[in-house]
Amino acid sequence: MGDTESPVLALGRTKAQLASAKTRIELLLADARDRLPITHFLSISLAAESVRHRYEQFRDSALKWCGGDRGINDGVFQGAARLHVTCAPLLLLTSQEVARAKRLLDEFGRDRLPELMRVDSGPLTVSLSGLEIMNDDPSDTKVLYAQLCEPTGRLQAIANALADQFQSLARAQPGREGVKLHVTLMNARYAADSSDNRQNRSLSFDAAHLLSKFSNFDFGSCQPDSIQLSKSSSGTSKDSYYACEHRIPILPS
Repeated sequence: MGDTESPVLALGRTKAQLASAKTRIELLLADARDRLPITHFLSISLAAESVRHRYEQFRDSALKWCGGDRGINDGVFQGAARLHVTCAPLLLLTSQEVARAKRLLDEFGRDRLPELMRVDSGPLTVSLSGLEIMNDDPSDTKVLYAQLCEPTGRLQAIANALADQFQSLARAQPGREGVKLHVTLMNARYAADSSDNRQNRSLSFDAAHLLSKFSNFDFGSCQPDSIQLSKSSSGTSKDSYYACEHRIPILPS
């Protein structure tokens, strides 16, 4: 980060000129932030060994039966070690913002998580079963994901509360119904990121056959144990989980 955190010195003849310059700089910075990709995100890993094993079976079968369909290749699949739920995408550009995110996560674990977990409801068990896409046309799919089931509603409540806690640092805000819980399995952007054509973000793949054959695939279940402030994956391997900036445990039952 270094010099990117150095203060900006504005010079002017009057206080009004300085105030105007300050406003213009703030507007420029806000516009620049809106154009930048996320740097971090709040994640809950669902990459238990049993889930990873079932996902690898799905990936291998999908490549065997649908590998000839447009855009379906090994590059569009998520790494098995990286299966997760994203609770909030974040843009943290300075060490001060990273430190603030760590403090917010610690505060969340201390002040809000115990009540949300409702330990009398038993362990937090998440099941992954069935496939969905982010758009209406399976032949032009950008993201394919596994559906989640957590019958007590605590996972949804935790994700919504995290998004609310980190609203000032979030890159995007959740919809009226809260955070959309899902686990991304395939994303056309992964293939773009791993290719020489990194500027091409219009890629998609044809998931029609895959959805027809694997729509009810069962990936098993797991009991997540932590909430992590993760670094974004750009330029890193999919063979391990995202680099951790900070984490808090999900309280046991």
